[in-house]
Amino acid sequence: MLRTIKVALFVSILIVFLLGFFVHPEHEAHHFWQKIPFFEGIYGFIGCIVLIIFSKGLGHLFLEREEDYYD
Repeated sequence: MLRTIKVALFVSILIVFLLGFFVHPEHEAHHFWQKIPFFEGIYGFIGCIVLIIFSKGLGHLFLEREEDYYD
């Protein structure tokens, strides 16, 4: 059952990915980055990675304590 769901999810993601190359939005691009396929998805993914790295850095800087801090 779980394998079927994973396969269906993968196939649907692949279909949407491939449709992105053939289906173009009706509006005119105002900026050069709006012409790049999947720019919004790539931008969002990179933004999430940067947010994770930044928050891990803040956690190490302000929250992390030495091993014997509470002794």
